[in-house]
Amino acid sequence: MRDNENVKEQWMPCPLEEREYPGLTYIYALDKIIITNKLDTLHEVIGLNGNCYTIYNNQNQKIFLAVQETPERKYIIKIFNKYGNEVIQVKKHGGFCVNRVLVFAPPGNFVGSVEKLLTCLNAFRVKNHTGEVFLQVKPRHRCCSKFDILSNNSTIGLMTKNEDCTKSENQSISATFPVEMEIGHKAVLIGACFLIGFSSN
Repeated sequence: MRDNENVKEQWMPCPLEEREYPGLTYIYALDKIIITNKLDTLHEVIGLNGNCYTIYNNQNQKIFLAVQETPERKYIIKIFNKYGNEVIQVKKHGGFCVNRVLVFAPPGNFVGSVEKLLTCLNAFRVKNHTGEVFLQVKPRHRCCSKFDILSNNSTIGLMTKNEDCTKSENQSISATFPVEMEIGHKAVLIGACFLIGFSSN
């Protein structure tokens, strides 16, 4: 158990390639992310003004930290790299039955949105910056914990919620997706994970 905990505390080495979105370099080569509501020591440096999350790759190496400000129906989630730079921002507006987030990467650069379908329980549309739907997220066989990620009606990934009802701090959501997915789309998918995995709806 101790060895596993030590592995989790390791940061993913930052890739050295020049990229269009330097702040998102960590996720260019990834095909899986895991978001947990686990507190990290660096959250104290970033600021503890809301719910705290740690984001891992498929090797349990940390890639980002996140802080959710105003943890209600209306919120802003700020996502930081290990150097304290804000690289992604997820915004959810308040209001009755509003289940939609806007995603910016970096902050100020709108890359897409995620919205819950009113006609289908627990199904979501994922849109790019022009409003075009590029993904759909639908529950698998009426299951509330597994969601298929679809592109043009073909399954390309899976989103899985893990919850321990006895320990509120032991909650997580993971998503698998094609490694070649456009980087802006990966950022929006991270926003989808927060909306589906941690929103009170």
